[in-house]
Formats: sequence, structure tokens, C-alpha cells
Amino acid sequence: MAMTSPTPQATSTTTNTKHEIAIVRPTTSHQTKQLQQLNTALLPVPYPAHFYSAILSDPATNKLTCVAVLLHEQQQQQQQQQRRHSAGDSIHGLVVGGIRCRFEELPVPDVSYEEGTQQQQQQQGPRQQEHLPQQQLQRQEQQQVRRKRIYIQTLAVQPAYRRLGVGTRLLQEVISGVEADDEEVVQVAAHVWVQNEDALEWYQRRGFEMGDQVVEGYYRRLRPGGARFVWRDL
Repeated sequence: MAMTSPTPQATSTTTNTKHEIAIVRPTTSHQTKQLQQLNTALLPVPYPAHFYSAILSDPATNKLTCVAVLLHEQQQQQQQQQRRHSAGDSIHGLVVGGIRCRFEELPVPDVSYEEGTQQQQQQQGPRQQEHLPQQQLQRQEQQQVRRKRIYIQTLAVQPAYRRLGVGTRLLQEVISGVEADDEEVVQVAAHVWVQNEDALEWYQRRGFEMGDQVVEGYYRRLRPGGARFVWRDL
């Protein structure tokens, strides 16, 4: 499938005394290439070329990917001039962070609701079961529809630009974009290497829950290979 380079838009910025960081989505082919280089340098697990080409060729993946772009002082001035002429001009700069996610189905039913319905049906006659309250029918329909989550595949920020809220804003940009268009998404989740204590703490500080059990052998190329599953309901 041919790859396209959609026009990126800066959704928000973080500024300190030396630079401005723009969160950009969707990404261009050049930014996607920089994201690949960033992940290769920072992440312990390599990803194949099609992992990155899908960002440009697959609309769903493109929707779930954004990058943090560093704008130097001269670039900031140029960007401001461009915005005066056209809001659709490209965002140029060095990619210093990025996130790439996918959608996953959540077929797990609401156990408490099903158990309550079964008990009620046992107490009712056959004809009464045909006329369940409208509120229960609506809830059952909602449980059948709302069953997707955002699964974080990669999230990385250059060490020099950490603790500026860049990772948080990358994650929030993906969530906000999905929540505005997709009512089926009810959760965001990830697997984190058991040895990456900084990442585990990062997720927990942002309201993620962590499973009690280690998923052994999740990372084949790492020792130990276990991972923790973290999630946050939306």
C-alpha cells in the first residue's frame, strides 16, 4: 500500500528557556523515520520496518501515533510566521519523543451484571423474562459495544527532554483523539518490563493499576523476560 504524508498539526506545546516542544499528530514520513531511529536507540526491543510503515498506510494506526517535535528558536519564529499564512503548514523539527498504539478488543463481560440477570431470570417466569426492564436492556447493549482498549506498543522520550511532561502529553493526545471519535474505547493499557522500575512508577503516578502477577517470558530477548501488565479505565 502506498504511504502518504498527511499534514501534521501541533496540538499543544511545552516551553522552557531554550526550546519549545510541539505534540504533533498525524506524523509525516520524515517524522516517522525519526521515530524509528528514536525507538531503536532507546528501546531494548527492536521493531520491524512494517511496524513504522503502518503508521502512514493504516488510518487506525496513524490515529494512534503522535510525536514530540523540538522547535529551536529560529524554527519557532518560522513556525509562527507560517501559522500567520496557513494553519496547515508542516511542523518541522527534531523528534524527541513518540508514542505508537493499537486497538485491542475487550470481550470480557460484566460478570456482576450477568450474575444478577441470571438470578432475576430464575425468579421470573418465561413470559416475564421476555420483558426485562428497558434500563437493563440498554446496559446489556452498552456492555456488548464498549469493549475496546488502547494498547501502548511504544512510548519513548529522549533523556534530555524527560520530566517536562512530554510523555504525559503524548499519551493524553492519543486518548483525547480517540475519546472524541470512538465511544467503544474504555481502557488504555501496556506491558512494562519488570526491570524498568522508572516506567512502572511513571504509569502508576498517572493512575494506572498494575497486575499482581508477572507475565513470564513476555520479552524473549530480555533477561529476565517478565513483564507487568498496567491499565487505566477511561
